[in-house]
Amino acid sequence: MDYDEVLADLRRRDEADSSRDTAPLRPADDAVHIDSTSHYIEEVIDQICSLAREAR
Repeated sequence: MDYDEVLADLRRRDEADSSRDTAPLRPADDAVHIDSTSHYIEEVIDQICSLAREAR
């Protein structure tokens, strides 16, 4: 399998999972989205830990 084939398969599966009638896959109402695109893993961990401390 090549990259494009794997990506297409993931997109098909995500679409099927999120649009099914019974128990569609979706984020929880209180979920926090963290975009880690341009961050180092340490920055993402720090952000997660900060959110956890605030939730206490």
